[in-house]
Amino acid sequence: MTNTDQKKEDEVLKRMLNTPHKKHEPTTPLGRRRREDKENGADPKADP
Repeated sequence: MTNTDQKKEDEVLKRMLNTPHKKHEPTTPLGRRRREDKENGADPKADP
């Protein structure tokens, strides 16, 4: 990897780390459960 490629990659990674979290997260219990299941890698079609 060249030096310029490395710099570009570093910039992209820094930008990714600096982006704020999603503001529109579900606040209902069902929405929260679905989000947690998705984060934990559960299959959403297995348990409706």
